Amino acid sequence: MDRNSPWFKLIEIDAHIVYFGVSPENAAITSVLPENVMGYDYPVGAHCDKPLMLQYRAADGSVKKMPVLVHVHDWRKAEMTGFFLHLDSTYGLHSRHGKGAEQIISCKAKKQFDVLSQELEKGHAFINVRYWL
Repeated sequence: MDRNSPWFKLIEIDAHIVYFGVSPENAAITSVLPENVMGYDYPVGAHCDKPLMLQYRAADGSVKKMPVLVHVHDWRKAEMTGFFLHLDSTYGLHSRHGKGAEQIISCKAKKQFDVLSQELEKGHAFINVRYWL
């Protein structure tokens, strides 16, 4: 994911990201964009030791492979939840409407990118939240 990704296009037009039936921590794919764009190097181990080879079907129908780095974090300790609650309490990142399973969560793509980038500059990321939160 980089400046050519669909997520970055959302930032360029300052689109809204709307989460229907899923919380931001469970849709954290947008969280890795700043680290890739900035070339962020984590101060702690953040990925599996080796890339995993992901198979995908290309537009021409052929099967290809690409290396993918997988983040290592502890879902049992709700690290992602803590990180996104931190973003909400510090920056007011997400708007929440409704309650429980009917909740709709939204944020502006550019604000999300900027907030995540600011946190990375401080050494804060969802993957190393156990060390600073």
